[in-house]
Amino acid sequence: MTLKNVLEAVLRAPGIHQAFLVEKDVIEEVFRQEDVVEDTTFGMPLDNRALKACRERSGHIIVFCDYSFELPTEHLMIMEDESGNLIGFDIPVGKKGEYEGRTDLVWLSEDFALNMDADCDVATVVMLPQKVGCVNEVDGARDPVLLYPSTTTDMYIRDRLGVNPESPDIATAILSFYIV
Repeated sequence: MTLKNVLEAVLRAPGIHQAFLVEKDVIEEVFRQEDVVEDTTFGMPLDNRALKACRERSGHIIVFCDYSFELPTEHLMIMEDESGNLIGFDIPVGKKGEYEGRTDLVWLSEDFALNMDADCDVATVVMLPQKVGCVNEVDGARDPVLLYPSTTTDMYIRDRLGVNPESPDIATAILSFYIV
């Protein structure tokens, strides 16, 4: 299997508008830019485990997708207290019904909730890798995950690949996997 086999499989996935194999220097720059993002726009510390998971993998494809691509089934963003206890989390698409009517949660938005009994001085936002099902070992990719980059990295990628930065319905993601 080759990276081109993986790319062809990705391009067949629903919600994909474009996908690119990128040179090593491009992905290294993407990772370097993501490394310097240490906190959120609200000033909360950030632990980007999605970045770590992507960096560990050997193959990388940049994808431009809409909201129908690989809808998450697990948490992608959580908040932890100083001891690593879960205090807040996003609600994956399609799982909102599981959380409706819960009185032990405080809703920060329609898709993010805090545990009512959370009590901490410093909360850390944790970005988790999103598992991907559109490619697998048959295509040449084992354990694929997605990382949605920060705004500044997104702009770098779009500029480098010549993708319109004014497309608000199209997201940039890094699909990383172990090459089989």
